[in-house]
Amino acid sequence: MSTSAVFLLLTLAISFLLRPSSSAATAEENLMRQLWRAELARLAGYGEERLSSVLVTGSLLYQARHFSSGSNHFTTSYAKGVKVAVTCKNDKGRMKRSDFSYGTTDEFGDFIINIPSHLHAIPNFEDSCFVWILKTQRNSHYYHQISMSNPIHIKLSHVGNNIRVYTTGTVRTSPRG
Repeated sequence: MSTSAVFLLLTLAISFLLRPSSSAATAEENLMRQLWRAELARLAGYGEERLSSVLVTGSLLYQARHFSSGSNHFTTSYAKGVKVAVTCKNDKGRMKRSDFSYGTTDEFGDFIINIPSHLHAIPNFEDSCFVWILKTQRNSHYYHQISMSNPIHIKLSHVGNNIRVYTTGTVRTSPRG
């Protein structure tokens, strides 16, 4: 073989080896695009790591009036197993099913509801969102007596470390009628 042919073959081989293949370049571009999307999602709060949390807490007590010996007195007990919900009005003043978050009171009548991220940015959260008593346990002694029609207002109680906590405080329910 002539030297020019060898030189030409050697030049082609070197240029082929030094030039990245199109599939390798495409794979690298796809990897960079995925990393960029993941970073944007993380910055927007849609990644696995939560950037903020909004909690609504409260306590629910059942207060019953008893009459004995011509005097009346109240007894208070924890309202355990009561299903509660936080609902928020949208910009049109309506409440949609997707704007509900649910929780249940524990044995001491306390509840904590973690608000989904799509509701975090509601303007005037305190004025737009309410807690509702939805359902009590059938076997409880106050099953037919808790009023479930009035919304319970919430107030901001704590802000810090990317957490906002709203509370209803202690809500005392009394028999209907």
